[in-house]
Amino acid sequence: MLDQCIPTQTQTPIHADTHTDTDTDTPAQPHNTTTHTHTEDASAEGGREVGNGDKKERDEILPEDIPEMTPDEKRRIFTSDGFADFFTRSSRLVERALGQSSFDILKDYRVDENAEEGSDQQEQLSMIAKFSDDRHSKYRAVTSFDWSPKHPELVVCAYSARTNPAPNEPRGSVCIWSLNLLSTPEFVFQSQSPIMTTLFSKFSPTIVLGGAYSGQILAWDTRAKSMPVQRSLLSSQGHTHPVFCAAQIGSTHAHNLVTGSTDGTICTWSLDMLSQPQDCTLLTHKSRVVGLTSFSFLPGDLNAFVCGDEGGHLHKAARSERETMICPAKHHGPVTSVHVHPFQEFQDMGLFCSSSVDWTVRLHTNLNRSQPHLDASISLEDYTDYVYDAQWSPTHPALLATADGTGSLGLWNLNDDTEVPATKINVGRDPINHVRWAHDGKRIATGDSAGNLCVYALNEEVAVPRSASDECQKLGQRINDLAQMMQ
Repeated sequence: MLDQCIPTQTQTPIHADTHTDTDTDTPAQPHNTTTHTHTEDASAEGGREVGNGDKKERDEILPEDIPEMTPDEKRRIFTSDGFADFFTRSSRLVERALGQSSFDILKDYRVDENAEEGSDQQEQLSMIAKFSDDRHSKYRAVTSFDWSPKHPELVVCAYSARTNPAPNEPRGSVCIWSLNLLSTPEFVFQSQSPIMTTLFSKFSPTIVLGGAYSGQILAWDTRAKSMPVQRSLLSSQGHTHPVFCAAQIGSTHAHNLVTGSTDGTICTWSLDMLSQPQDCTLLTHKSRVVGLTSFSFLPGDLNAFVCGDEGGHLHKAARSERETMICPAKHHGPVTSVHVHPFQEFQDMGLFCSSSVDWTVRLHTNLNRSQPHLDASISLEDYTDYVYDAQWSPTHPALLATADGTGSLGLWNLNDDTEVPATKINVGRDPINHVRWAHDGKRIATGDSAGNLCVYALNEEVAVPRSASDECQKLGQRINDLAQMMQ
């Protein structure tokens, strides 16, 4: 029985001078017990030999004579710039991967969601991100933000000075947030003065521009450190008051930055040299300086723009002229925003919107200087607090977004109703200072006075019209009808 338990190849030990012929007559029975014991020993030794071989390989890879680093050497490596940069970039990649939520692991493919909820019950707005950081945005108000024209998931956001700043803390803070990384900013920039307006460069994706409370113009680079790579001088040649509005105009090979300030000046800058402006114009109306709080350029026009001032007036102006043409209609308080309609179909009509602390949003028509008598103003008055911002949708001609002091975000479809907004949600208890559409018109972001930046996704049926030309024609007719009723 013992013979049958022993493998054939281990019954007879093989030596260098032993033949392996299978017709040998040598009986193997007397050596069964010895052979079995020898086989077990050989197997054990073989196992030890394999283990020793692995150990030798490990010893060759990791020799024992490598000295262990001292605590000082470890600390020196951990505190080096190279290690910190490597660790930051690596952890950021991991956080991006962990933050992906596009796939619902609990999704039930057996359920017909449309049959249960109904298409008319779908939410028009849903929050997809909320950006806030104790270190960089806590106790700061959002003053301005802008969507990246190159990377649709990036938003640059500027903040005011902290309520109770630390002794050596920079007063200005600018963060670049990513929808793929919700827990921490991708980049953080700083300045010695609070930033009142910021935007991505349209033609250099790594450049971020900003206008400061001190009147300086600053430029940061994502490839550099947190401090500005360029800044204007504090002199009378540029702005001497806070810069509340900025826009980049031109083409890829010939473009400029245009900024406006409450000191009444419109400055044109070259990004190659921000030390002093290329051109500076003092806007006046009947010898009175126009203190700009907001402006908006006409579509495709590098010279003409509309601006609002601290006195509630709206002006039609140009970079090449000092004297402005004032609009007949005015707000009863400082103008907080103006925005010219981005569709070319409304260029002849000259349609633009404005908001003010007088609790109203106004629609204005006709920017034609030769026919000022055709100016008309339509007021949207469904508000009980300051209105801080109003912005046209870049994809839907009749869709208008507003933000007010009650913390509400309103979406108006002017083709359906001009009395109440189509959708109105309360973002929070804090006033919303700023609202901006993403370039695809399917997302909208809000910034409040508590430092929160919220991003909402719109239902595609609401964000993208079935026929933009039909919506433009319908809106144009509706604006004309309302303007005639107002006269």
